Parts: sequence; structure tokens; C-alpha cells
Amino acid sequence: MGYDYSFYGDMDVGPFVEGAFAGVGGFVLVFMLLFYLLMFAFCIVSYVLQSVGLHAIAKRRGIKNPWLCWLPLGDAWILGSISDQYNYVAKGKVKNKRKVLLGLSIGSMAVVLPLLLVAFIGLILSDTTGGEGFLGAMIALMLVAYLAMIVMLVIVAVFRYIALYDLFNSCNPDNAVAYLILGIFIAVTTPFFIFACRDKDWGMPPRKQEPVIDAEPMAEPEDFE
Repeated sequence: MGYDYSFYGDMDVGPFVEGAFAGVGGFVLVFMLLFYLLMFAFCIVSYVLQSVGLHAIAKRRGIKNPWLCWLPLGDAWILGSISDQYNYVAKGKVKNKRKVLLGLSIGSMAVVLPLLLVAFIGLILSDTTGGEGFLGAMIALMLVAYLAMIVMLVIVAVFRYIALYDLFNSCNPDNAVAYLILGIFIAVTTPFFIFACRDKDWGMPPRKQEPVIDAEPMAEPEDFE
């Protein structure tokens, strides 16, 4: 005796399937939204912790315009200034990491962003302009831009980690190496380490008391006043 499957064949399962996919899609959308919101919140917290730490250190040590650390490029200048000051007062060396860091940060943006913009616009216009050669040239330009961005980011990161090591040494020399290594392999920890160092000067030499005499004391480097 055979079975009649025509009943199942006549069933319209489309709405059930669409509903199931809609439910999964909605869950994924909500999950991704929450994920990006948490990432954004974490970035804000990290940015605030790093800025508060740099501002506290720079202000206590008499570095000019400590508020610059709250600006996207100003933090490179303040970090470099803290490093330069430490090298000058603790080691007697004159460095220019503040200028190097700021110059590299500006240079990377000036080189990479125009290349990416031109390549992106070229890819959009490739359909209207036609020609596989044009499309290939735009793809090649975008690859060059990405390669330049990676190289610039690596160079900036090297100088930034050198400056961070000076900062950690000036604040907490016993843990400077650990802070640096963890910051290199787990970058999200660096803002927390900077914040933790905000009220420490354990690696800085004691401040010299100027003698009370009629002559004016020798001025320190202008950038550190």
C-alpha cells in the first residue's frame, strides 16, 4: 500500500523558511550592533584613560600645553615631549621624539589618505570610464596605498613604543619592560598602563632646588617649561 505525499507537496513552506531566516538575520543584526557599540564604548574609554594619564604626567612635569594630548595628533607631541624630557633630565641626552612622532603621524596621513581616496574614486568610476586597464591601475594604486599605510604604521609604532618605554621608565621603571611587552602584543592594555602611571615619578631624578642668589637661574630647555 502506497502513501500519498501530495499533502506535503502542496504545503507552502515559504513563509516558515522566510520567518526562520528573518529571525536569524535579526539576531545577527542585533548581535553585530551590540558588538560595534561595545567596541566604540571601549575605544572611548581607552582614549579617555590615555588622555587623562598623559595630561596628568605632562602637567605635573611642567610640559607646555598638556591639553594637546586630547587631540588626535597632539597626543604624539605630548608623548614625545615626556620622552624627551626624561632623556634630558635623567640621561643628559637631547632627543626630538616629539617632532619625529608628530611628523611621522602627519606624514602618514598626508601620504596614505590621498592615495586611498584616489583609488576608491577610481574604482567607483571604473564602470563608466571603461577599460580593464583603468580598473587594474586603480586596484594596483589601492594596493600601493595599503602597503604604504602598513609601512608608515610600523614606523610610527616603533617610535611610539620607544617613547612609551621612556614614559614607563620615568614613572615605574620596575615594570617598564613588562608594560612595553604587554602593550606590543596586547595593544589595548597600553592606555590602562599610562593611566596607572599618571601619579608616579619613580624613575625621574629628584628636582634640583635653585639656590637663592641675585643672578637668574639657568633656564631649562624651552619645550619643557
